[in-house]
Amino acid sequence: MGASQSSEEVAAPDADTHDYVPTEEDINRLRSLFFSAIDIPAELIEIILDMAEYWPSVRSERFLDVAVKSARREGSPYPTAEWCYLVSPRVPSHAKFVKAITIQTESCDQGWGGEPEHRGTYNGSWTWFEAAIIRSDDDSIPWWVSGVERSLPVDLYREGLDRSAAERNAALSCEVRLPDLDRSRWHVSSNLTAVKKYKENVVHWTAEDPKDIDNDIPPGHRHARGIYGRDADFVNLMQSGDRVALLVMTKFPMWTNNIRQASITVHYSI
Repeated sequence: MGASQSSEEVAAPDADTHDYVPTEEDINRLRSLFFSAIDIPAELIEIILDMAEYWPSVRSERFLDVAVKSARREGSPYPTAEWCYLVSPRVPSHAKFVKAITIQTESCDQGWGGEPEHRGTYNGSWTWFEAAIIRSDDDSIPWWVSGVERSLPVDLYREGLDRSAAERNAALSCEVRLPDLDRSRWHVSSNLTAVKKYKENVVHWTAEDPKDIDNDIPPGHRHARGIYGRDADFVNLMQSGDRVALLVMTKFPMWTNNIRQASITVHYSI
């Protein structure tokens, strides 16, 4: 089989271990305080809120051990794997702008293999994560979204074989593409090469992130593992009603992406 999945879910941490996240009511209450008690102009209030990253958010998380292994697939010269582990809730319809995206993963690879000089580094890693913006109305939701939301992660290739070409193409058309590159998947993070010890990775993308930082891109990775260095574009492309999908990826024989938990938080302004 292309992937294996543990029979037990990972124990979720206590709810009070999360950082404080303001609600929409909190935002409006603070705006009123600034405006009425301190007499700060409305424009300056918004600047203060943005500088403090004091935004409401929608969040999804999953605690489940899944081992995603590269497998042969038609049309690909190399074994690969492509699973969707998690999908965020929709951005609320009344949101003005998406301000930031936070994606957290806890994962590792198979613990061996790769070039000797790459072991223990992010170079040469062929287990990684990508993110996609899913834009659809209720009548055109990609075939795999409801399964990921309500049940379990989905093997997009193997389970997609049971779907018609029209369904698969319709699902791909719901992924928002970066116009100048005509691509729809952004690189989130990679596992350390040949290290079978779970490691937490957290990325926080904002609408103001610098673009195309070449020295952050491992050699040979630019086109092989999603879009690098364009994090602000991902945030700025998002609209109300959009979701974020977290994809678990592998390439080449025997590479395995072991994920035990992940979360997606979408911060927005009102």
